[in-house]
Amino acid sequence: MEVLAYRVNVLLLFLSQGFSLLVFVVLWQAIYSQNNQVGDYSLHQLIVYYSLSSFLGFVVWGVDVAWRVGDEINLGLITSYILRPVNYFWLTFSAVLAKVIFNLILVGLLVLGLYFFWPEGIGDLFSHGERNLFFALAVFFSFCLFFTFFFWVGILAFWLGVIAGFNFFIRTVMVFLSGALVPLNLLPEALIQINRLLPFQYITWFPIQIFLGKI
Repeated sequence: MEVLAYRVNVLLLFLSQGFSLLVFVVLWQAIYSQNNQVGDYSLHQLIVYYSLSSFLGFVVWGVDVAWRVGDEINLGLITSYILRPVNYFWLTFSAVLAKVIFNLILVGLLVLGLYFFWPEGIGDLFSHGERNLFFALAVFFSFCLFFTFFFWVGILAFWLGVIAGFNFFIRTVMVFLSGALVPLNLLPEALIQINRLLPFQYITWFPIQIFLGKI
């Protein structure tokens, strides 16, 4: 009901991910047109990579968990939840998960529509049952990791008051270090080693590597 009440917000988020994907595809097509080879990725693999990155961006971290929690703290709404016989963490988790499922249904309808126009390509992407199963599990745990991390960021509103700036900073770092902008194995080795100590790679890069068959 909440998603349907703010349909334009969902539509704009969906369109922004599609536009971002288009920009990346055009960029990498220009790079590969010069007969360049980037790492061990073919142009087809990079297009699949950024398609999945857009998918994760829309489905997994399309809901700003930290903003939601921080807003409820600042407005005093959290008090009504604490007074009820419910666990606030799981209450928020279920609300966000419902939005994720809604976004997933939208993507599923899009893929189904594409299947009628390009059955061979879409069918080939989903022809590996075991790989797709582990990819689905990785996406679910990616969501759990993302939610838990940014739930903590939202809770900091008790001490920081307003967490908008801190939240934006952390999301920017996450987008880069999760591999959403550039595949992590194309980064300098020193940065790769540092990133191995952080959780962000498991939000985007790790599930995609499973789908591509590289893990």
